[in-house]
Amino acid sequence: MAFVGRERELARLAAGLEGAAARHPSRIALTGPAGIGASRLVTELAARLADLPDVVVLRAAAYEPREGVPYGPLAAAIGPALEQLADEQLAEVVGPAALEIAALTPSLRGRLISLELIPEHPLRSSPDQQSGRLVEAVLGVIVRLAGEGVVLLALEDLHYADPGTRRFVETVLRIGRELPLCLVVSYRPDELHRRHPMVALATTIEADPGVEKLALAPLERHHIMGLIEGLTGERPSGAATAAVLEGSGGIPLFAEQLALADAASGGNLGGRFDDLLRTRLSALSVGAMRALRVVAAARRPLPVELLTATEFPGGHLTRPSLTEICGAGLAAEVDGTDGTLRIEIAHEAYAESIDALGLPAERQPIHAAIAKALSGEPAEAA
Repeated sequence: MAFVGRERELARLAAGLEGAAARHPSRIALTGPAGIGASRLVTELAARLADLPDVVVLRAAAYEPREGVPYGPLAAAIGPALEQLADEQLAEVVGPAALEIAALTPSLRGRLISLELIPEHPLRSSPDQQSGRLVEAVLGVIVRLAGEGVVLLALEDLHYADPGTRRFVETVLRIGRELPLCLVVSYRPDELHRRHPMVALATTIEADPGVEKLALAPLERHHIMGLIEGLTGERPSGAATAAVLEGSGGIPLFAEQLALADAASGGNLGGRFDDLLRTRLSALSVGAMRALRVVAAARRPLPVELLTATEFPGGHLTRPSLTEICGAGLAAEVDGTDGTLRIEIAHEAYAESIDALGLPAERQPIHAAIAKALSGEPAEAA
């Protein structure tokens, strides 16, 4: 999706980074409904920071199926950065936090043992003590990763986060000491019903004057025009722009669907998001549609090898079918730090609409197959 607007929000994020570089920790909350562009904003920020050697970007999202995985987003954000370090750097950055980091990112445990950073007989502690020690360990690692620079830690979709990750965020909100940390979190307020586990943290964030609140608003007319031009390569007419703006309500994801549908139909705009998406799905092959249903049901990136090796209803998925759905813009390829190529649905709103096309009895075998493939991750498999 073309990046349009949001320059004001980018400027406020940049100001937060400047404050963190001066060792004044900043906390920024991005909020808005599905499709409003919070993830796209973070992606743009990360891209603009990519060439700055003094900025370390740690980023991860929470996924609905992994709500029971302790500290899942935190581990996904920090683990890859540590895995890329040489042994000498790893030992320096991890330092006295090796035991906690090994628990957070088990893939590093072997290296930390070989570097003799993990004590042979660690002290036993209560769960509450372990939680506190882990938070302090992560903050220590962030300080050492930053060095003379700053760390941007972006934790997205907190409404799906596990209790440990939410507790970490709560702790960072309370910290008064100097830290080279800019914490950016995102969540969707419209997802938070009265008993949602995220309600308490959202209330704390809203009431905390030290948190910069950025409620992302719908795009304005000239931004919609720029988005359409970025997608189609042609400047849209006033009528087409007005139709996309009215049909999408200024929500970037919905505007994108309308613009693509308009380009495919030769100017016949109209319809609900689900109807527009269904039109795009009708162009897929049978194999690609099967692959898309699986990727939508997974709700998070899965390795290509796992997707092609697993027996799903109707048989194994093929690489060409996965390539087709990525080429159609309905799924995306994600390169893991371990070199593993993964596939994920392009947006959760796509997944919800695709799931709605089938009956629960049709989705259940897909979920069962994914759970079986993830037997090594019991919390998610459950």
